[in-house]
Amino acid sequence: MAIMGENVTHYTVTRLSYLLNEEKPLPYYFDIVHYEKIDEPKLIEHIDRVGIVFYHHLHTKHIASIK
Repeated sequence: MAIMGENVTHYTVTRLSYLLNEEKPLPYYFDIVHYEKIDEPKLIEHIDRVGIVFYHHLHTKHIASIK
């Protein structure tokens, strides 16, 4: 899951990862990444090409997406 936004911090990513993978009894593992911090061009291209927006905050121009 790639998180995008100007207010996303390292804490945001680690907290979300903890909530989804440790605190909630979900049957899946979520790999959470901060989109703006990705160094691999092929991963960025993949997210841009096939990523699906599942949440868009109305007061920002940034989106959250899942790959």
